Amino acid sequence: MLRDPSGYDWIGRGRRIAPTVVSADTLLLVSHDLPDTKAINKTTSSGYLSLYNLTKRSWIYERIPLVLTDTEAGVGNYPIIAGDKVYIAINMWVGCFDLMTGKRLWMKRLTESSLFSDLVLVEGKLLANGQDAKLYCLDPQTGNTLWTQQSSGIGSKLYTQAGVVYYIASKDLLATDLTTGRLLWKLDCPDSYTEKRSDSCFMEFVTGQVGQGGQKGRMPAQI
Repeated sequence: MLRDPSGYDWIGRGRRIAPTVVSADTLLLVSHDLPDTKAINKTTSSGYLSLYNLTKRSWIYERIPLVLTDTEAGVGNYPIIAGDKVYIAINMWVGCFDLMTGKRLWMKRLTESSLFSDLVLVEGKLLANGQDAKLYCLDPQTGNTLWTQQSSGIGSKLYTQAGVVYYIASKDLLATDLTTGRLLWKLDCPDSYTEKRSDSCFMEFVTGQVGQGGQKGRMPAQI
């Protein structure tokens, strides 16, 4: 974070740097935000994209705004580079931008007021875990919603394996079919029945271990 010399207002804040290689050049996509000059106290910020050619030590573009109208607001999180496109969560919206120009290709509002805890692109599906208790599956070409499934206000990171997405919805570990959005199974937090605790819940992440040699795989999750 950068601040002005008076130490009162902040000038800029970097959020994520996503590397990629295009035509043998290493590029760095920078998601950052700056104070909204329209805000009275400058505590509100707006998000931008910049693209830096690390190989040639020069900017391809700088400060391309993520929001374009007065009805949009927010900064960028979880940038995903896929070929010539960039997918990014922007407060209550998810957007798609051209990597080399920063031009917006589409922008869709998914939630009324909630943010996202993760955004992943897998098997031709764009998954956004909303903190409005919904998991959204989008068509990455159009931004159209393909299906939704239950999640939680806390949300979690997403883990996918063999056509299934695994994630946490508060006291439950869920497995959902990636193609159809059908809930395959739901597991209560073990502490709730082994220790008889009503306040037990899973925490922020779930990961996976692929089964080998005929053995079943595992789904470790933090409690």
